[in-house]
Amino acid sequence: MSVSVLIIEDEEMISGVLKEFMEEMGLEADIAETGEEAILRLKLRTYNAAIVDQGLPDISGDDLILNAHKYRQDVKYFVYTGDITYKPSNELISIGVDNNRVIFKPVLDMMTIYNKISNAVDQNIE
Repeated sequence: MSVSVLIIEDEEMISGVLKEFMEEMGLEADIAETGEEAILRLKLRTYNAAIVDQGLPDISGDDLILNAHKYRQDVKYFVYTGDITYKPSNELISIGVDNNRVIFKPVLDMMTIYNKISNAVDQNIE
């Protein structure tokens, strides 16, 4: 079974680097640039994980995760943020998005993201 990741990020350079890295690691990766596009992709395809930028143009990452989780509870959601003071809300924690599911920008070692996804989907994706 191949692992698929939805990268929800409005900055094209960042999403492109993430997608290329995920594919180099053997994962399938798609990109959505807005919350609206992300919801559509989540409805059309099964993803194992989603990396969600906190600062999307049309919705906060937190709100997107909470909305998407209502009908896609199988996806492992990760918050992607440049705010080093960010802490997941109690509502996010209650659906599994705890401090281990937060990725801080800039990412100095891309393997950090890979390892978080690998651990969350609970399978060996080497």
